[in-house]
Amino acid sequence: MKRKKSYKQGTDKNGGKIRSKKRQICQSRWELKIAHDRHISSQEYMCSKTIELLGNIETDIATLRSDIGKEIGSIVKEELDKKEKLKKYLLKHRLQFLQKLWH
Repeated sequence: MKRKKSYKQGTDKNGGKIRSKKRQICQSRWELKIAHDRHISSQEYMCSKTIELLGNIETDIATLRSDIGKEIGSIVKEELDKKEKLKKYLLKHRLQFLQKLWH
């Protein structure tokens, strides 16, 4: 009986899926090729990719902060408008309210 080669099937001996070593090796070779094409070491390439990702994350955080700030500002403005409208309404009808209270 021949032994099954689990890496070809993409499963381990219990039948569960695994990430193939071949795929990991291809990924690292691809990164090395890019680094070689740019005449830099693979470590420098990975550092530059990491810095690029961190920059993207910082940009996303700044965007979210501004969006949250705008949303909070609009909510505060709405609440102040409601308060001003209520104040105007109460001043306008103050006499009517006072008369209702006394009677």
